[in-house]
Amino acid sequence: MPLLDLDAVVIGWDGGHAAARAVADALPICVLAKSVKVVTITGDKSLKADLQAFLERHLKAHGIQPELIEHHAESANAGTELLEFCRRSGAGILVMGAYGHSRFREFMLGGATRTILASADRPILMSH
Repeated sequence: MPLLDLDAVVIGWDGGHAAARAVADALPICVLAKSVKVVTITGDKSLKADLQAFLERHLKAHGIQPELIEHHAESANAGTELLEFCRRSGAGILVMGAYGHSRFREFMLGGATRTILASADRPILMSH
């Protein structure tokens, strides 16, 4: 894999404000990508289906044909699952929101952001 491969983008989507900000920040990358996969890790939190549909419409309005994927968490940590999905799918970059929970809760209990920062093996675009 090249140092920076922007052909395959994975968006970690949980429907939160930080995730929406990350998608907005990554739009120029997504427009140029050959594939954009929007991955929702299920089992950790519930997600309203209308938020996924809204994101799909938004990306299509920008000429992006996303693949929406719901991935059931095998482990207790959504960050671990998201990184593993990126490895299996050959993603060149991961786009996600950072600190969807309070920073205190993230610090005490961990969370996807903390896991990703500690274990990332590819470029990550995080927004808060």
